[in-house]
Parts: sequence; C-alpha cells; structure tokens
Amino acid sequence: MYSENTKPFLITIHGIRTEGEWQERSEPILQPFFRLRKFKYEEYKQHIASVIWLALQPLGGLVGILAAVSVFFFWHPFTTWRNGVLPALVFAAFWLGCGIIASRRLNKVADRFTEFWGGTLSFRVPPHIVAHSLGTFLTGFCLAKSKGLRAGRLILNGCVLHRYFPWGEIKGDFRVEEVHNEIARKDLTSRLAYALHGSIPRMGHAGVFGFKEPPNTYTWNDPYRVRWYCEKGCSCANPEKRPNEQTAAFVHNLIHGELGHSDVHLGPAHAIAFWLPTLFDIAPLPYMQFRDLCIKCRTAERTQAINESELEDELRAKCWGWTEGPLEDRIRRHVKARLRGRQLNSEVIESLISLAVRYLWVNVATATEEQGDGESAINLWPESALSNAIEQSFADCGIGEGRAHGAGHF
Repeated sequence: MYSENTKPFLITIHGIRTEGEWQERSEPILQPFFRLRKFKYEEYKQHIASVIWLALQPLGGLVGILAAVSVFFFWHPFTTWRNGVLPALVFAAFWLGCGIIASRRLNKVADRFTEFWGGTLSFRVPPHIVAHSLGTFLTGFCLAKSKGLRAGRLILNGCVLHRYFPWGEIKGDFRVEEVHNEIARKDLTSRLAYALHGSIPRMGHAGVFGFKEPPNTYTWNDPYRVRWYCEKGCSCANPEKRPNEQTAAFVHNLIHGELGHSDVHLGPAHAIAFWLPTLFDIAPLPYMQFRDLCIKCRTAERTQAINESELEDELRAKCWGWTEGPLEDRIRRHVKARLRGRQLNSEVIESLISLAVRYLWVNVATATEEQGDGESAINLWPESALSNAIEQSFADCGIGEGRAHGAGHF
C-alpha cells in the first residue's frame, strides 16, 4: 500500500448553488486511499445569482440583434438619435458588458482550477478527479484549454459537457487514463444546460444522454457491468465475448435510470459501490459480490442459520478479478512472500491461509457495515483488507512481525 505521503492525489470539485457539502461527506470513504484536494469556489454559490451569472454569458449574444435593430432605427425616417438609436445602442452595450463580465467570471474560476490542478502534477502519478455539475464543465474546459494538464480516472456526475466533447484528442495525447460518466436520466439541470450550448462552448447535456464519440465511448445499461471481465481469463470473466466497442472504449457512460442531478451524493452507498472500484481499477460487479459474500459469512457466524464453512469455501475458491485467480491462491502467494524463504510445514501454512480468509471477510464486512466510518474504512479496498488479514493471521500464529513483503498495491 502507499504511505500517507505517497498516496495518489484525488481532486473533488463541486457545482453551482452549493458549498460542496458532498466533498466533506465522502471524505471518510476516500481519505484512507488518496490525498484529497477539495477545490472550492464562491463565484456561483448563491442560488439565484449563480444561474443569472451563467445565463448572462449567452445573453451577451443578443448584442448582434440589438445592433441590427439600431441600424434599422437609424435609417428609419421617423427615428431620431435620441429616441431610437441611442437607447438601443446603450441597451446593446449593457448586455455586451454583462456577457463579457460573465465570461471573465467563468474563465477566472477555470484559471484558478487549472492552477490548483497543476499543483498536483509534480507527483509521480496524475490525480484522479471526481466532479459534479459545473465542476464537470470546468474539468473539461481546463483539459481542452491547457494541454499540460493530465489526470488518472475522471468520475463525472451531473455532467454538463457537450455530448461530442473531444475525448478522442485527449486520449490520443495520453492525458487521461479513463472517464466514467454517470448518467442520471432524471437530471433536469443537465437537460437545461443544453440550452447554453453554442453560447458557452462545450456546454451540454452529457449527464443525461452520455458522450457520443465512437469508438472512444461505450454506454452501459447496467452500471455494475462496466469492465466486467478479468484480463487473466479467470472464472470471473464475462462468459460473453466482449464486443470491439467495449474493448476500445475510453469513456464509459453508466446509466442510472432513476437518479436525479445530485442523487449520487445521498449517503456513502454510491461512492462505495461505484467510485471506489473505479478508482481501484476493479470491476464494480465482482467487487459488490465479494463484499456481499463477506457480509454473509459474518451473518452466518452471528446467527448460525447458514453453514459458515460453505460460504467461506466459496469465498476461497472464486476469482474476484483483483485476485487474478482463486482467492486462496492469492493468499498462498502472499504468505510465501511474507515468509521470505523460511520453511514451515504445510499444516502451519494451511492454518495461516484459513486464518487469513476468516480475518479477510471479518475486515471487509465490518468496513461495509460501518459505511466507511472510522478506521475500518481502509478495508474497503480489497488489497488492503487482504494485507491486514495476512498480518493478523501471522500475529495469531506468532510468526514474525510487520507487513508481508510485496503485499498490497494499486
């Protein structure tokens, strides 16, 4: 695992009409794994004023119409400078000024975010970004404008970028690793943002209809199924042959049919189910199934209603994607790595493996039940939970101290 000073950066950026409370609410879940950097801005915080400021930018485009009207009045025989042309020009200048001020306001925020983002690039890996609403627009705007910016994985919620944003160009420059656009079909805000397309470049409603730029984009009707395959061809792999558009996809549109603009921020469940596996680079479906089976083992222990050993055997035998084969084999490799050449009889090794499996499901079930609240949150990452379980098993058997050599990695 990374130490506190070497963990990857994760930037969160909120939208308009909010102080970004969700950034604080998600912190207990994300903080154990990443160096969080929360970008805040005051320019669009007020409920009414923030909408007005965004709307003023396209309204500046009315200047052309007003100028044409002014010319008409100027040549009209019954129109004088005082009662026709001058008021029209003043009115046109007013809206032009408002549009310029609104445009500069947006660019000012974007420039600050560019500087903020750039401050994380000195690290050896680029930052991941979780963005919401106007934050998604600022992320795309800055990427398109500043070619030096790079990112790991982008998670976009309530996206107000245009459907045909040039992700292919960004992919070609190797500046972003992957994009997950979480589509909320009942997102009214994203729908309304499309009205600003044309007047505010690159603004649109990708948060409702997704990005569309084949072969770089692919839409998943079931968000749990995204990247549901194991590169090693293990038993966790999708039995159906992956179509080419899945293989080539750089931008994944994940459809959440019943969600609205900010519904992903209602509690930690969504972040645990989708954000964490995305950032861990593991598939959401086996991640969910792994956590569920750990909880079943914990429930069986408490209630004695189910045969706990059968559930544990299932946990050991299955490949979970990140294990790159059966879990038991992964644990065995970790145990041997920790022993560093020391020879133990097979009974002791099997005992270590059995204890590690038990501690693993206890750790993961506790972290899941507590919803990332407290020190147990670190065990929401399977690699970390496994590393801790092996350490606990060695401690129980009185064999050595410290972490397993090579255990746990992003």
